[in-house]
Amino acid sequence: MKKLFFLFASLIFVSTGIFAQGYPTLTLAQARVDADGDKIVDTKGDTIVVKGVVFTPNFQTNNRAYYLWDGTAGVSTFKSGLTSPALNLGDSVVITGYVDQYRGLVEIVPLTDADVVVVKSGAALPAPQTLTIAQFKANPEEYECEFVLFTNLTKISGTWPASGSSVNLSFLSGQDTMVIRIDSDTEIDGSTEPTWPMAIQGVVTQFTSSSTVYGDGYQLQPRFLTDFMVNVPVELASFTSVVKGSNVVLNWKTITETNNKGFEIYRNGTMVKFVSGFGTTTEMKSYQFTDNGLANGTYSYKLVQIDLDGTNEVVGSTEVTVNSLPKEFALAQNFPNPFNPSTSVKFDLPVDSKITLQVYNMIGQVVATLADGNFSAGSHNINFNASGLTSGMYIYNLKALGIDGKIMNATRKMTLVK
Repeated sequence: MKKLFFLFASLIFVSTGIFAQGYPTLTLAQARVDADGDKIVDTKGDTIVVKGVVFTPNFQTNNRAYYLWDGTAGVSTFKSGLTSPALNLGDSVVITGYVDQYRGLVEIVPLTDADVVVVKSGAALPAPQTLTIAQFKANPEEYECEFVLFTNLTKISGTWPASGSSVNLSFLSGQDTMVIRIDSDTEIDGSTEPTWPMAIQGVVTQFTSSSTVYGDGYQLQPRFLTDFMVNVPVELASFTSVVKGSNVVLNWKTITETNNKGFEIYRNGTMVKFVSGFGTTTEMKSYQFTDNGLANGTYSYKLVQIDLDGTNEVVGSTEVTVNSLPKEFALAQNFPNPFNPSTSVKFDLPVDSKITLQVYNMIGQVVATLADGNFSAGSHNINFNASGLTSGMYIYNLKALGIDGKIMNATRKMTLVK
C-alpha cells in the first residue's frame, strides 16, 4: 500500500515535470506522509529531492546531523562522517537522498556530498510554535523535527549534564510531564543549570524504545543556551484608563500570550472583574472593561495576569479620579515619580480634543509617543513603561486642540530611577 501511494505521488510529479536527477521533488510534508498511521512514512526507502532551511547546528561530533524546515514540515538530514559541506543556520539547501527512519526519526540521507547543495545563506529561520505539553502529547508525531516552544517548565528529575555528557531530563508544567534531551554536542552541557521554571524551545526529536517501535521516545532537544528563556506569560503593549462621567473604562492590549487563563481587575484592592484570556497566541489582542456607576473619588486599578497553572503577576496599574467634567485643560504630575519602570500620566480635557503626548530626553529627542489622536472630554490616564530607557530625568509634553478652538501646551518633568 505504501509503495502504491508513492507510485501515485510519483506519477503526479511526472505529469508536472518536477524532477532532479530523475528523482521527484517533494515538500517535507509530502515526504512525511503516513497514510495508514503506522508511524512509518510511506516514502521510506525511496530516493527524493527536498528543499529546506537549516535551523539547528550539527548535533553530531563525528557525523552530520541537521534539521531542515520548508514551511510545510521539518525533517532530519543525517550522513555518517564529517562530510562536506558543513552547514550553517539559515542555509537554504537542496538535498537528494533516500528516506530512512532511525529509532522512529524521519531522516533524509544524502546520496553523496555533491547531493547537498547550498543555494542561499542567511535565509529566514522558522519561529517556534508555542505548545502546551498536553497539545504536544496528543499527537507528538505531528511536531517531529519542528521548532517548538514550551513555557513554565520545571525540572523534576535528572541531573544537569557535566561537560561532554548527554542526558534526558524530565520536566513538569501544570500536571503534565515531558522529556528534554540535552546533547553533549551542543554548548549546553557543562553550563550552569538555569533557575526553574523556564521557557524552553528546541527541535522535537525521537529515539524509540527499540528499532522495531515507531511511536514512542519523543523529546524536545534545545540547540543553544539561548533556547532557555525566562517565562514571559504575557507581553503587555498598553494599559490605559479614561473617566467617562461616573464610569471608568480600562483598555489593554497584549503583544503575545502564553498559557494565559485571563486577567483579574482590582479596584482599590478588591477584585471587581475577571476577563478571560486567549491562552497561547502570537497575535495582538485587545481587551476592555468598564467599571460603571462610581461615586466621585480616586480609584486605583491593578491588572493581574493569571496563568493556566494558577500563577499570577501584576502587569499593569493606573489611578483615576471620578468627578464632573474638568473645567480646564490640565497635565498632572506623573504617578509614581520617581518610577521604575512604569508610571502613569494623567491629563484633563474639558472638551473633546486632538492631543499629542510625548516624552523627551534632556537633549530634546522624542523617546516615546504615549498618545496621538482624538480624545473625549474627561480625565485620562496613560501608562508609560520605560524599561527600554536609561535612568535619568525626562520631560513629557501635552499638546491639545479642543473642538472649541482652544489650544493647550503643557510640560512636566519625570525621573526614571533603575
